[in-house]
Amino acid sequence: MLAPEKRRCWRLQYNDQFRFHLDIVPSIPDSAQYIQQLTTLLAVPRSLAVYALCITDNETWDTDIDFPKSNPEGYALWFLQTMKVEFDRRRMLLAEQMKMSVDDVPEYRVKTPLQRVVQLLKRHRDLRYGDNPNSPISIIITTLAAKAYQNETDIFVALRNVLSRMASFIELDEQGNKVVKNPVNPLENFADKWSENPEKERLFFEWLNRATQDFSQLAQKRGLPEIAAPLHQYFGEGVVNKALNEIAEQTLKEREANRLFMAVGTGILSSQHTPKNVPVTQHNPYGSHKD
Repeated sequence: MLAPEKRRCWRLQYNDQFRFHLDIVPSIPDSAQYIQQLTTLLAVPRSLAVYALCITDNETWDTDIDFPKSNPEGYALWFLQTMKVEFDRRRMLLAEQMKMSVDDVPEYRVKTPLQRVVQLLKRHRDLRYGDNPNSPISIIITTLAAKAYQNETDIFVALRNVLSRMASFIELDEQGNKVVKNPVNPLENFADKWSENPEKERLFFEWLNRATQDFSQLAQKRGLPEIAAPLHQYFGEGVVNKALNEIAEQTLKEREANRLFMAVGTGILSSQHTPKNVPVTQHNPYGSHKD
């Protein structure tokens, strides 16, 4: 059914237990002149700028001035580029396991540490703040996490590093206001509401500090069973159990492909081979031998 009209879109609400909805934003391609400005003046790659759109906004829309700007497809491509190294590596591994060419592996089958990190951070936000209208918005969390990600191969390492780097990508404008730039339209500030409503800024940094503390405690745990208990508290049993099962399956796949390594001294597992890592040998559980 059609929900009440939103500021920039129409929302189709589905009657199901997951509260699924679909937002439809009326749009048209932006002008060639504006795309040229993005590439020459704002250094946005043309491969991303060409997807720029003009959209509606029933609060600020004035066709005598200009349409509001958006570029969801360009943003999605930018997000993919920030994790391309690890995405390609995992896609190649899947291709080997599925005995097909890399191009035939659907992109949705590939899950990188960055994607998992964003899911974990948003889930942590949701459980901590619920429906609080001033809670950190997803686009800021996603953008800062993607900028902070450096193609780490391990989810927990990526989570720790991303949390430690996120704040460094928040800039200041000439008036001293916080700025989180849209990577495909640097003139747009995702944090523009912070100056209007300081509570939004306060809750973001409160959440970031809390998430850093919570996940730092997890880093001190050893083994999935020990990690599971606090994770259940932070995220709920259903979500955690599913995630841990996926981690276990991925670890097994890495081992079977001879791409699992262990750090000497700490025992931390990784799919990245360094001078300080040693290969994890194959093991054959009872009954797995073939005569």
